[in-house]
Amino acid sequence: MNRNNSTWKAVALAVVAAAGAATASAQSAMLTGAVPFNFSIGGGVTLGAGNYAVSHVGNLWLIRDQDTGRAMPVINTVGHVGSETERPALVFDCIADHCRLRAIHAGGLGAGADLPRPKMTKAQAETITELVVPLGLAGGE
Repeated sequence: MNRNNSTWKAVALAVVAAAGAATASAQSAMLTGAVPFNFSIGGGVTLGAGNYAVSHVGNLWLIRDQDTGRAMPVINTVGHVGSETERPALVFDCIADHCRLRAIHAGGLGAGADLPRPKMTKAQAETITELVVPLGLAGGE
C-alpha cells in the first residue's frame, strides 16, 4: 500500500470518528435552517432542498438533512471569524442553477468555516450569485 493511500484512509477514519463525536456532543450548539434549493458541498455529492441541522466539534462541521438523516462532513481548513453581531447562516455561491456551499457563519457562537472556491474563469466568477440561508438555534433557544 502506498503512503498516500494510508494517509487518506487515516484521514477518512478520523473524519468518521469525529462525525460520530460531533453528533453526540454538539447538541447544545446545533443550528438549523431550511435550504430551499439543491446544493453541493465540495466537488461531489449534491444534497436536496430541505431542513438541515448544522453542528461542529473543533474543525469538523456536520451538515445533516433532518428528513433523511444523511450527513456530510465539512473539514474547516480556513476558519471564518465573524463579529459578535453576525447572524448564523449558510452562504452559497450559485452559478446558473447550481449552488455550492461557500461558508458557514456561526455568528456569536464562535468561528465558522470558509470553503475554498473551485478554479473558474473570470467570466464564471462574474456570474456568481451569493445566497444566504439564515440559521437558528435548534429548539428556538
